[in-house]
Amino acid sequence: MFGIIPVNFSIGLENNSGNPFIKNININNITTNTNPSISLIKTGSFMDENGNGLADVGESIFYNFSVTNNGGTLLEDIIIEDPLVNVSGGPISLQSGEINNSEFSATYLLTLEDINAGYVANQAIVTACYEKELADPEGNCDGKVTYLKLAYRGTVI
Repeated sequence: MFGIIPVNFSIGLENNSGNPFIKNININNITTNTNPSISLIKTGSFMDENGNGLADVGESIFYNFSVTNNGGTLLEDIIIEDPLVNVSGGPISLQSGEINNSEFSATYLLTLEDINAGYVANQAIVTACYEKELADPEGNCDGKVTYLKLAYRGTVI
């Protein structure tokens, strides 16, 4: 013989420990980081093409660029500009937390001035686009595209 047994329960923050079929549910607020953030690491490697162990005019420095999306939003159209060299690669997109260390590179040929100075100083700038809802009560613009720019200054010896 079958029957129906009525069960009274509530779901939420109440203590339902007297009823083993009801699980307490805790409601937590989840905070997400949607702020954009980008970092750039530029490394240079001296290429001793003639193998004499010295820097000579016309020998090169190979630059590699590592870009990290440190923020909580998709970054798109990422490019790197460097006034000293022509950077190859890009544009790329990076998801939150993603790192790319193979897309961008450059080569610089040493000059007599560089050798006399004993170092090569330069800088690189990384630029990215991200979507952000902007206050636009009058509907005058699409309210989407904003730019994030970071300048990295470094010295290679």
